[in-house]
Amino acid sequence: ESDLDGLSDAGVRLVAHPGEEPSVARSLGHSPGRVLVAVGPEGGWNAFELQVLEAHGFRRASLGPRTLATTTACIALLALVHDHLGQQRLRR
Repeated sequence: ESDLDGLSDAGVRLVAHPGEEPSVARSLGHSPGRVLVAVGPEGGWNAFELQVLEAHGFRRASLGPRTLATTTACIALLALVHDHLGQQRLRR
């Protein structure tokens, strides 16, 4: 918890969590900068962990209501972030 602020100095911080949370694109918004992603255990983060991450500037992002294996969630999340950032660059 005490190291969260030092992980990234700029950009958007996303915490992946299954459910009806905002999509990755919505959570990223129009931010073309760096993205720091937090992916938790299968089944998602507990309420305390989400509260701590959000207190340190992380925005929730969902890959849908189904729980994914952590390895699958990492790959899917990075692909969606990469695609979104590419789309943002094309619009400039």
